[in-house]
This record gives sequence, structure tokens and C-alpha cells, in this order.
Amino acid sequence: MANNGLFQTTKTLNELVAALNEKVNDLKEENVSIEHVANFYRQQFKEILTHLQDVINNQNEEIERLEEILDGEKERHENAIKKVELAGQDKLAKMVEDSEKIRLENLLMKTQQNAHQHMKLEMEGLYERMEEMKAELEEKNEKISKKELKEREIAIITSDRVRKEMDVEHAEKIAKIKTELQVQNIAELSASNEMGRKLKEQIREKERNIEGLQRQVDSFEEKVEELSHIIDNNERDKEKVESQVQRISAQNDKALKEIRKMFEDSEKSKLREIEKREKRISDLRKENDLLKKDLFKEKKRSQDLLTDVTKEQELRKQTTDKHKTQNRMLRDLKQFFSLKLSNTGEQYIDTIFGENRMAIFAKLTLLLQNIPQLEY
Repeated sequence: MANNGLFQTTKTLNELVAALNEKVNDLKEENVSIEHVANFYRQQFKEILTHLQDVINNQNEEIERLEEILDGEKERHENAIKKVELAGQDKLAKMVEDSEKIRLENLLMKTQQNAHQHMKLEMEGLYERMEEMKAELEEKNEKISKKELKEREIAIITSDRVRKEMDVEHAEKIAKIKTELQVQNIAELSASNEMGRKLKEQIREKERNIEGLQRQVDSFEEKVEELSHIIDNNERDKEKVESQVQRISAQNDKALKEIRKMFEDSEKSKLREIEKREKRISDLRKENDLLKKDLFKEKKRSQDLLTDVTKEQELRKQTTDKHKTQNRMLRDLKQFFSLKLSNTGEQYIDTIFGENRMAIFAKLTLLLQNIPQLEY
């Protein structure tokens, strides 16, 4: 019976070894399957990581492109503003120059008007002086005529008185008186002729002065007429300049309004474009952040998965090592039984068990204790 029990134990151990080998084979296949799954997840993780990196790179390139476009728009807008400012400054400088020209022309016209007024006043003074000179001349002529008449009356009265005296006086004095009268008449005539000559010279001088004044008056009248033409021309030029100033002012107002409107439209367009660009950049950054979060989650999930796979592989490896140790111990047990029980009769086995029962069971207990226990 002891022999039958040992054979039964050996059979059980063989079956256990076969079952353990089968379990080890299953674990190997499962380990291979897990390795394939792990490789699949590694490949998938690599593909996902590559895709996310490509997406992030594309998003970064898109952000850089949009920022370059935004910088270009800003530069273009600043250049446009500078051109508008330069054009406005040129127009303003031209307006200032035109205003300065108009101011100088007005100053010239005022100067000409003042000169004309001064000449007019001088002419009026000359007219008054001429009138005074004419009145003075007439007065002198009248005085000269009265003086000549008075002198002639005196001469006639004297002559009559002398004749009467000569008639009353002695005849011998007649010749003397005649001689004296002749001398007196000659002297008076000479004085009268000299005075007449001087008066005639004064009259001729006055006439020459009058002619000179008349020429000056004619010249002044010509200058006045010329100045009148100049003033009329200046008035017409002034009206033209004022019209041009009004037209230029209206054009400048219109240009300033157009420039202001263009500047406001440009500012609005710039603001709209900047808002669009900033919104686009913000959306891309949000999307980039979400992708980064997804990538982080995916990395974490992959790392967790890899950790689980590593732990599972380690567990499988430990289980496989335990199975190998168990198989080795079972082989040792099987070898022990084979050495002790092979080619031996029942009598020998009974003898062995009878004599060394405790040693044999102690050996069996030691072998069984060394077999690792698997946990499921």
C-alpha cells in the first residue's frame, strides 16, 4: 500500500508539473500578447506624440506667420501715417508760403497805397502852392500897374507944375528947367524901364516856375493815373489772391477732412485687423494650450500604461521564475522518487520506509517547503 501511495503521489506530482508547465506556457503566450499590446501602445503613443508635436509646430508657425503679418501691417500702417503726415506738412508749408506771399503782396499794395496817398497829398499841396503863387503874382502885377500909373500921374503933375513955374519964372530958367526935366524924365524912364525889365524877368521866372509846376503837375497826374492803374491792378490781383486763398483754404479744408477721414478709417481698419489677429492668436494659443494639456494627459496615460505594462511584465517574470523554480523543485522531487523507487521491489521499499521513514518524510517535507507558492 505504501508503494501504491508513492505511485499515486508521483502521478499527482507529474500532473501538477504538467499543469504548471501548461500554466507557464500560457503565461509566456500572455506575456507575448502583453508585449505586443505594449508595443502597439508604444507605437500609438509615438504616433500621437509625433502628431501632437506636428500640430504644435504648425500652430507655432501659424502664430509666427500671423505675428509677422501683424508686424507688417503695423509697419505699413505707420508708413502710411508718416506719408500722410509728410503730405500734410508739405501742404501746411505750402499754405504758410502762400500766406506769406499774400502777406507780402498785401504789404506791397499797402505801401503803394500809402505812396499814392502821400503823392496825392503832395499834389494837393502843390496845387495850393500854385494857387497861392498865382494869387501872389496877380497881386504883384496889380501893385506894379498901380505903381506905374501913380508914377506917371506924378510925372504929369510935376511937368504941368514945372511948365507953370517956367512960364511965371524967368525965361532964362526955362532951358535949365527943361534940361532938369529931361534929365529927370530920362532917369524916371530909365528907372521905370529897369523896374519893368525886372518885373518882366520876374514874370518870366514866375511863368517858367508855373510851367515847371505845370509839368510837375502833369507828371504827377501821369503818376497818379499810373498809380491808379497799379492800384486797380493790385485790387484785381488782391481779389484774385483772396479768391485763390479762399479756394486754397477750401481745398486745404477738404484735404484735411479727407486726410482725417482716411486716418480714422485706417485706424479703424488697423484696430479691426489687430482685433482679428489678436483673436486668432488667442484662439490658436487656447487651442495650443488644449493640445498641450491633451498631450500631457496622453503622456501621463501612456506613462501610466507603460508603468502598468512594466509592472505586469515584472509580475509575469516573477511568476515565470516561480514556475521555473517550482518545476525545478518538482523535477528534483521526481528525481528523488526515481532514485529511491526505481528498479526496487516492494520488500526493499517497505524496508526503506520501515527503517528511514522519518528521514524520507523529512526530505519530502523539505522539498515541498522549497517549492514556491503561486498567488492568483
